[in-house]
Amino acid sequence: MHALTSRAPGQAMRPPLLTAAQIRFDTGLATLAFDGTALFAPEESLLITGTAGTLRSRGKLLESHRVEVTTAAGTAVTALQGRWFNDGLRDAMGELLCAIEVDREPANAAADNLRTVALCLAACRAADTGQPQAPEVP
Repeated sequence: MHALTSRAPGQAMRPPLLTAAQIRFDTGLATLAFDGTALFAPEESLLITGTAGTLRSRGKLLESHRVEVTTAAGTAVTALQGRWFNDGLRDAMGELLCAIEVDREPANAAADNLRTVALCLAACRAADTGQPQAPEVP
């Protein structure tokens, strides 16, 4: 895991709002870039490529997007419904409340996110030290 942060020219907030990370997996590579300073037409974009196909999504921040999947059979396009706020957050919280009600482990249990948290912490260490870091999962 490599990561970098930078302050943007004229940035008023204290933490750096420009970040980039590169993550190496056993079978692939992920590149992430974040620009918290975009004033004009900020957007989210996602590109996932693999041996079976390619998935693309692009749209306004935190809004539903058009999703395109291309395989050897062709291309399929669909638009996602809803928004992360409030729809996605409501569903995630709803699962937690249902699990509490029936005394079961939720599908989105905190323990399932330990690898994600470890990856984020490794990115912070890499950005702070300028050196590659490996996630430390307990």
